[in-house]
Amino acid sequence: MAAGIVLCAGCAGGIELNLFYKDELVEAPTRHVDIVALRGSSCAEALSRSHDTNAGLAVARRALRYPVSPDEDPFDGFPEETLTLDVVGLDHGLLQLSRACREVDLGAGGRLDLELRTLPECPTPPTALELSIVLDTSVGMQVADPDRNHITALRDFIVHEGFPAASWSLVSFGHDDTATEQVISSTIGPVLAALGRLERAHRGRTRLYDGMVLSASLARARALCGRRAAMLLIVGSHDDGSKHRFEEAALGLYATQGDAKDDLFTFGLGLSESAFEDLGAVIPDGVGRRTAARGVLPIRNAMSEAGLVLRELL
Repeated sequence: MAAGIVLCAGCAGGIELNLFYKDELVEAPTRHVDIVALRGSSCAEALSRSHDTNAGLAVARRALRYPVSPDEDPFDGFPEETLTLDVVGLDHGLLQLSRACREVDLGAGGRLDLELRTLPECPTPPTALELSIVLDTSVGMQVADPDRNHITALRDFIVHEGFPAASWSLVSFGHDDTATEQVISSTIGPVLAALGRLERAHRGRTRLYDGMVLSASLARARALCGRRAAMLLIVGSHDDGSKHRFEEAALGLYATQGDAKDDLFTFGLGLSESAFEDLGAVIPDGVGRRTAARGVLPIRNAMSEAGLVLRELL
């Protein structure tokens, strides 16, 4: 992400910027930060929009390597006035890992300590979900549910107009060589179309951990105030093909240890005993729920339960 044009020739002098994480494991992939300064926006407003959207509204912007060198003046050229700073941490591929926001008088000098979090800290409760569905499309799912009862139940209880999701992401693992996001949409039409394409696509190995790592990273990168990020896992069999380890998948759900506000709630549905056991390894206590189901009625009951639990997050 390149730095934008600074719209003021003055320098916000003398502010020392200390960006930090509470967890070294969460911090480790961070390679860059991008700072956007907004005039006339509160943090609540700024964090309800994407960082890229705010960049289009910025009065100043700066991209820096992370950790920020003590020789850098991170606010060089920024207006010396009270502005709202929207700061994101980025990995080597410039995927957003974390975010922070603060209203700051850039003319006051001093030191600014700013915690980067993988989910934004919001002043008001969410009113809608950002729902990520992670779907097994491997041979193991074909064996566990050859009649695709889980797809029918998804349409009946989750992917429909009355469900309180502001955005939908569908990640599949199995029929592709890697976990793949099939669709990201604010409406259900593309999600239903993707489910139709995947209904008879089963082949390949089960890559649950890869699917979770991809989905969690995308969910955190897109998280906004006003919405609650959540994940629904539907798994047919034991993971036998992931490049990532189960510890990495679990870290994607709880991120900063000991900070429940940084957890990504996850409901896991295992359609075999081995799948249910895998879910137990990757959904930490207190971060989500898991259940097992085989056959038409148990799968429908489990998906109905998932819908109720996800709604209760609001």
